[in-house]
Amino acid sequence: MLILLTLCIIYTSYFYISYFTRENPLPGPVPLPIIVNILDKGFDDFVDYTERMRKKYGDMFEIYFGQTKFIMLSKFEYMQNMFDGSSNSKYLRRVPYIPGLEELNISGKGVAFNHNVNIWKYNRHFISRALLTPSFSKSAVIWTQNLVEEMMGFWEDGSNNEGFLKPTS
Repeated sequence: MLILLTLCIIYTSYFYISYFTRENPLPGPVPLPIIVNILDKGFDDFVDYTERMRKKYGDMFEIYFGQTKFIMLSKFEYMQNMFDGSSNSKYLRRVPYIPGLEELNISGKGVAFNHNVNIWKYNRHFISRALLTPSFSKSAVIWTQNLVEEMMGFWEDGSNNEGFLKPTS
Protein backbone atom coordinates (compact mmCIF):
# COMPACT_ATOMS: atom_id res chain seq x y z
CA MET A 1 0.00 0.00 0.00
CA LEU A 2 2.86 2.35 0.85
CA ILE A 3 4.52 1.59 -2.49
CA LEU A 4 1.31 2.41 -4.37
CA LEU A 5 0.92 5.69 -2.50
CA THR A 6 4.57 6.58 -3.20
CA LEU A 7 4.12 5.82 -6.92
CA CYS A 8 0.98 7.99 -7.06
CA ILE A 9 2.81 10.89 -5.41
CA ILE A 10 5.79 10.51 -7.76
CA TYR A 11 3.53 10.36 -10.82
CA THR A 12 1.51 13.38 -9.71
CA SER A 13 4.69 15.35 -9.03
CA TYR A 14 6.14 14.40 -12.41
CA PHE A 15 2.85 15.29 -14.15
CA TYR A 16 2.65 18.77 -12.66
CA ILE A 17 6.37 19.52 -13.07
CA SER A 18 6.07 18.55 -16.75
CA TYR A 19 2.90 20.60 -17.12
CA PHE A 20 4.17 23.80 -15.52
CA THR A 21 7.59 23.65 -17.23
CA ARG A 22 6.27 22.77 -20.72
CA GLU A 23 7.47 24.68 -23.76
CA ASN A 24 5.24 27.50 -25.08
CA PRO A 25 2.42 27.25 -22.53
CA LEU A 26 -0.97 28.63 -23.48
CA PRO A 27 -3.79 29.57 -21.12
CA GLY A 28 -6.27 26.84 -20.34
CA PRO A 29 -7.67 24.77 -17.52
CA VAL A 30 -5.11 23.01 -15.34
CA PRO A 31 -5.53 19.28 -15.98
CA LEU A 32 -5.68 16.62 -13.30
CA PRO A 33 -3.35 13.63 -13.54
CA ILE A 34 -4.79 10.67 -15.49
CA ILE A 35 -8.31 12.13 -15.99
CA VAL A 36 -6.96 15.48 -17.31
CA ASN A 37 -9.74 17.88 -18.47
CA ILE A 38 -12.59 15.38 -18.54
CA LEU A 39 -14.00 16.58 -15.22
CA ASP A 40 -13.83 20.16 -16.42
CA LYS A 41 -15.73 19.27 -19.58
CA GLY A 42 -18.25 17.14 -17.76
CA PHE A 43 -20.91 15.91 -20.11
CA ASP A 44 -21.50 19.21 -21.92
CA ASP A 45 -21.87 19.53 -25.61
CA PHE A 46 -18.35 20.05 -26.99
CA VAL A 47 -19.33 23.34 -28.66
CA ASP A 48 -20.73 24.69 -25.39
CA TYR A 49 -17.58 23.55 -23.59
CA THR A 50 -15.20 25.26 -26.04
CA GLU A 51 -17.32 28.43 -25.98
CA ARG A 52 -17.15 28.47 -22.18
CA MET A 53 -13.36 27.98 -22.32
CA ARG A 54 -13.02 30.72 -24.95
CA LYS A 55 -14.85 33.20 -22.72
CA LYS A 56 -12.68 32.24 -19.76
CA TYR A 57 -9.22 31.88 -21.41
CA GLY A 58 -9.41 33.94 -24.61
CA ASP A 59 -9.33 33.17 -28.32
CA MET A 60 -6.40 30.74 -28.11
CA PHE A 61 -6.20 28.12 -25.36
CA GLU A 62 -5.13 24.54 -24.78
CA ILE A 63 -7.03 21.60 -23.39
CA TYR A 64 -5.99 18.03 -22.73
CA PHE A 65 -7.96 14.88 -23.47
CA GLY A 66 -6.04 11.80 -22.46
CA GLN A 67 -2.36 12.43 -23.04
CA THR A 68 -3.08 14.58 -26.12
CA LYS A 69 -2.91 18.36 -26.04
CA PHE A 70 -5.31 20.25 -28.30
CA ILE A 71 -4.81 23.90 -29.15
CA MET A 72 -8.15 25.58 -29.75
CA LEU A 73 -8.26 28.63 -32.05
CA SER A 74 -11.38 30.82 -32.07
CA LYS A 75 -10.53 33.61 -34.50
CA PHE A 76 -10.35 33.54 -38.27
CA GLU A 77 -7.09 35.52 -38.25
CA TYR A 78 -5.37 32.74 -36.28
CA MET A 79 -6.53 30.05 -38.68
CA GLN A 80 -6.04 31.94 -41.94
CA ASN A 81 -2.29 31.26 -42.15
CA MET A 82 -2.75 27.62 -41.21
CA PHE A 83 -5.04 26.98 -44.17
CA ASP A 84 -2.97 28.89 -46.70
CA GLY A 85 -2.65 26.85 -49.88
CA SER A 86 0.99 27.80 -50.45
CA SER A 87 3.59 25.03 -50.39
CA ASN A 88 5.89 27.45 -48.52
CA SER A 89 3.49 27.68 -45.58
CA LYS A 90 5.13 26.88 -42.25
CA TYR A 91 1.90 25.22 -41.09
CA LEU A 92 1.89 21.70 -42.46
CA ARG A 93 -1.56 20.22 -42.96
CA ARG A 94 -1.27 16.52 -42.27
CA VAL A 95 -3.08 13.75 -40.51
CA PRO A 96 -1.58 13.28 -37.03
CA TYR A 97 0.42 10.14 -36.35
CA ILE A 98 -1.94 7.24 -35.68
CA PRO A 99 -0.42 3.79 -34.99
CA GLY A 100 -3.24 2.08 -36.91
CA LEU A 101 -2.04 3.69 -40.15
CA GLU A 102 1.16 1.63 -39.97
CA GLU A 103 -0.92 -1.54 -39.85
CA LEU A 104 -2.63 -0.40 -43.06
CA ASN A 105 0.83 0.35 -44.52
CA ILE A 106 -0.09 3.97 -45.38
CA SER A 107 1.73 5.80 -42.59
CA GLY A 108 4.47 8.07 -43.93
CA LYS A 109 3.20 8.06 -47.52
CA GLY A 110 1.86 10.79 -49.76
CA VAL A 111 0.93 14.28 -48.63
CA ALA A 112 -1.66 13.62 -45.93
CA PHE A 113 0.00 10.75 -44.03
CA ASN A 114 3.65 11.80 -44.34
CA HIS A 115 5.48 12.99 -41.23
CA ASN A 116 8.88 13.62 -42.85
CA VAL A 117 8.81 17.37 -43.57
CA ASN A 118 11.24 17.33 -46.51
CA ILE A 119 9.43 14.51 -48.32
CA TRP A 120 6.09 16.13 -47.50
CA LYS A 121 7.19 19.44 -49.07
CA TYR A 122 8.50 17.64 -52.16
CA ASN A 123 5.25 15.67 -52.60
CA ARG A 124 3.11 18.76 -52.08
CA HIS A 125 5.22 20.75 -54.55
CA PHE A 126 4.92 17.95 -57.13
CA ILE A 127 1.15 17.68 -56.74
CA SER A 128 0.59 21.42 -56.88
CA ARG A 129 2.81 21.83 -59.98
CA ALA A 130 1.84 18.72 -61.94
CA LEU A 131 -1.64 17.62 -60.96
CA LEU A 132 -3.36 20.90 -60.12
CA THR A 133 -2.58 22.71 -63.37
CA PRO A 134 -5.55 23.75 -65.55
CA SER A 135 -4.30 21.71 -68.52
CA PHE A 136 -4.16 18.52 -66.44
CA SER A 137 -7.63 19.16 -65.03
CA LYS A 138 -9.05 19.73 -68.52
CA SER A 139 -7.41 16.55 -69.83
CA ALA A 140 -8.69 14.55 -66.87
CA VAL A 141 -12.27 15.73 -67.52
CA ILE A 142 -12.04 14.86 -71.23
CA TRP A 143 -10.57 11.40 -70.48
CA THR A 144 -13.28 10.76 -67.91
CA GLN A 145 -16.03 11.73 -70.36
CA ASN A 146 -14.57 9.45 -73.06
CA LEU A 147 -14.26 6.52 -70.65
CA VAL A 148 -17.83 6.95 -69.38
CA GLU A 149 -19.16 7.08 -72.96
CA GLU A 150 -17.18 3.95 -73.83
CA MET A 151 -18.47 2.15 -70.73
CA MET A 152 -22.06 3.16 -71.56
CA GLY A 153 -21.57 1.68 -75.02
CA PHE A 154 -20.48 -1.62 -73.47
CA TRP A 155 -23.54 -1.62 -71.20
CA GLU A 156 -25.85 -0.91 -74.16
CA ASP A 157 -24.25 -3.71 -76.21
CA GLY A 158 -24.66 -6.18 -73.37
CA SER A 159 -28.28 -5.44 -72.48
CA ASN A 160 -31.57 -6.54 -74.03
CA ASN A 161 -34.55 -4.27 -74.77
CA GLU A 162 -35.80 -4.27 -71.14
CA GLY A 163 -32.44 -2.99 -69.91
CA PHE A 164 -31.32 -6.27 -68.33
CA LEU A 165 -27.98 -7.88 -69.15
CA LYS A 166 -28.08 -10.69 -71.69
CA PRO A 167 -27.19 -14.11 -70.32
CA THR A 168 -23.72 -15.22 -71.36
CA SER A 169 -24.54 -18.90 -71.97
